[in-house]
Amino acid sequence: MQVNLHTAWDGTLLKYFMKRLLMKAPEEFRKGRARIKMKTDSLFWAAVRNGTALLSVMIMCSGCALFIGAAVGAGVGVGAIKYVKGEVEGTYAATMGTTWVACQNALKEVGIKIVGSMKEKPNHWMIKGRTEGGDEVKVSLDALSDKVTKVSVRVGRLGDKNLSTRIHSAISRRLGALDTAPSEIASDLELIKNVFEQIKTAHLKEDINLFLSCYSPIYPDLNSKKQATLKNWKKFDFVNLTYNILEKEIGADKANITVQWNMHTVGKDGSILKSKDTFNVVLRKEDGNWKITRIAKVVNQSPATQRK
Repeated sequence: MQVNLHTAWDGTLLKYFMKRLLMKAPEEFRKGRARIKMKTDSLFWAAVRNGTALLSVMIMCSGCALFIGAAVGAGVGVGAIKYVKGEVEGTYAATMGTTWVACQNALKEVGIKIVGSMKEKPNHWMIKGRTEGGDEVKVSLDALSDKVTKVSVRVGRLGDKNLSTRIHSAISRRLGALDTAPSEIASDLELIKNVFEQIKTAHLKEDINLFLSCYSPIYPDLNSKKQATLKNWKKFDFVNLTYNILEKEIGADKANITVQWNMHTVGKDGSILKSKDTFNVVLRKEDGNWKITRIAKVVNQSPATQRK
């Protein structure tokens, strides 16, 4: 029979386990006919350096096996975020009070209206807010220790990963932690901007194929959109075309963008037209690319100025 002990040397702990094992071991073990082998291999010491040690005692004998294990030294990850069942969770090296203030300011930064707050328990607080679209926002704070706080953010009933992570990003900037905003949020915004850049280039170069590549096949009556665009290009030329994104709400596969276009055109008859028009644009992600599915012009715009 052989006994393997995988542990760092601790006389008190070893004595305790040996006493318990000897009480249950067969007669031959108690009389000293068993061999005890100590192992402290590199894998164990690597675990110790990482803050987690596994103490295991295994007795192998004829017809029986006994395993006793205990894990110690679990650490707390600070600064990392994760998406769990509609919530984005993150831990911060800050007190509850400091994190509370950071959360309130972060919500205001991203345009969330605070509608209530509760400090139900000393180690569990909550802030409630609402988006411009009417979705409820819940920010829960839980004290993991005196100087470590977990923050959980949920937007709406099913959750909004992108908006929740933007809130965490704003929180982390205030707490001096690493920016936890995922790269996909920034890249999605850049990809959407690229759609508008392609529309701009298509108008300036009168490239109908490039223009149509910005639209989804489900766009209502896409062929009519094509014919209207070609007709406009026969009437006037774009001298300059710029845009400003006024509002944005970007989800995992759908985005709502309010964009203002500043247009400077010259008609074939020499007339000059300058105008500003604002549109609500809906896009969806198709095979990793954003495509326009719907456009609606915002009414009550200032009239265009025209002169010859």
